[in-house]
Amino acid sequence: MKESELFEPLKQFLLEEMGCEQVYAELHDIDAVAKHGNACIGVEMKTALNFKVIEQAISRIGLVDYIFILVPQPKQYHRFFILDWLKELGVGLMYYDEKRNVTTIHQWGKRHRRSEYINILDRVNKEIHSINVGGSKGGETITEYKLTIEKIKECLYFNSKGLTIDELLEKVQTHYSNPKPSTMATLRADWNKEWIEIVDEGGKLVYRMKESYRNDYWKKYMERRAEIRARNRA
Repeated sequence: MKESELFEPLKQFLLEEMGCEQVYAELHDIDAVAKHGNACIGVEMKTALNFKVIEQAISRIGLVDYIFILVPQPKQYHRFFILDWLKELGVGLMYYDEKRNVTTIHQWGKRHRRSEYINILDRVNKEIHSINVGGSKGGETITEYKLTIEKIKECLYFNSKGLTIDELLEKVQTHYSNPKPSTMATLRADWNKEWIEIVDEGGKLVYRMKESYRNDYWKKYMERRAEIRARNRA
């Protein structure tokens, strides 16, 4: 079982059994964060209870009110000294029973005081954190950079003659604090040469999607939109 396969059952449990209003994935490096009234619940997921996930959970203390570890239900319950250690740390433990498709809280942790300097809910980007799947590998998650590139691709697809950087930034909001120079540098980068061309038209630079890339883009675009809609309905 992969870590990412734990996310949907966890999300369902948090929403339907615990009464949380929203669940976000991969928020501030926490696999899942749920909002319940004025409380935030963080969950780190692993396929086995080990020191790495315990260390991760400890490092999240202060970011959320309650922090849990979720693992598949073991054949035998974990040893008492491990459960006592988690209790002393204030870390809760959840189990997922794959056969019954049931998530349960095996042991609660304690409520922690959240940091006065970091409000994790201020980091929420619904276009990203409501769509991602918690526990996914880095390359499988949507980041702010990926979202910016996808918006630019979409814009240039529907503006086939191309746009100047100023025209492009009027239509696309990026995640950059200094949009114009950062976007220009990004679009010139080697890893974007596959899909974009920059041409000089009468002394002004125009950014266009390459025709060779346009051929397959629409199909991928529609598949991606269908996937996003399906995740939002879940």
